[in-house]
Amino acid sequence: MKKFVMNTGKMILYYLISIIIVNILGAVLLQKCFEEKTLYEIFFLMLCNNSQIREQQNIFVNGVVAIKNLVEGIALAVLASYIFTNILNREVKIIFPEKIVIRRRTSEGSEGKLTLGILIGNPGKKQLCDVKCSMNCTYLKASGEIEQRNGETFLKESVEAIENFYRFSFDLKKLPKVFWKHYLEKNEEYVNKDFINITIMGKTDGMGGYFRVSHRYGLQDIIVDIHSPEKYFRKKVRSLLTFREKIKIDWREFPKSIEAGEDERQDIIMEIRQYASEKDYTFDDKESLIN
Repeated sequence: MKKFVMNTGKMILYYLISIIIVNILGAVLLQKCFEEKTLYEIFFLMLCNNSQIREQQNIFVNGVVAIKNLVEGIALAVLASYIFTNILNREVKIIFPEKIVIRRRTSEGSEGKLTLGILIGNPGKKQLCDVKCSMNCTYLKASGEIEQRNGETFLKESVEAIENFYRFSFDLKKLPKVFWKHYLEKNEEYVNKDFINITIMGKTDGMGGYFRVSHRYGLQDIIVDIHSPEKYFRKKVRSLLTFREKIKIDWREFPKSIEAGEDERQDIIMEIRQYASEKDYTFDDKESLIN
């Protein structure tokens, strides 16, 4: 909203400046036709579109006034179209969570699978369509005079539409084992150098067209959270008109992450540790195992 007001204020300022410039130029051109009046008086008459200017039986004066009115009309049309378009086309606002959550899937067919989830909120009135969420994982391979980094891991998920909120879930085991080793070690060097970039792309169902927003998370922003956050931000309210109960999203509570206790997260941490310690066999290793 603040950005909309600022941009609209700038456009109105540009419009007023263009009107003043056009009328100053008109006053300068008509100065010889109104020798008894000062330049300031002619400018004021032009600005107010006074009858003393409009009723002049002079082709040159009438031509200057016509061009001045045409330019003012075009400037006003541009201003009005800009304001109207911005009213209909408000900037998409996406709420990113403060933390990325490690949790077990409960969906049919993937129960118990460890995932890295990010709950996205859409507080605007527009529905988001063809939404794609990409996750880019970057971690430190080696430090020294020249740091070596790996940023090849790139995962994608998509959904047809988001009305209020949606959780994108990525298979935890599709992220590099080295990254999870760094997560478990919590070494200060890795905490400051390893991160995950989340990018949300899509389009709105209005005139907004396409949008693209991003957010970066570090190792310290990844937590184990086994509770259901929906119960905190989905509130039942009663309509004042129909007195019927309906569900309302409390965006002040969205999204609320509560890190699991040590006992609750132990099984998940152990599974991550087991995955991170597994050896990646090369082709030669596999051949030797077969033989």
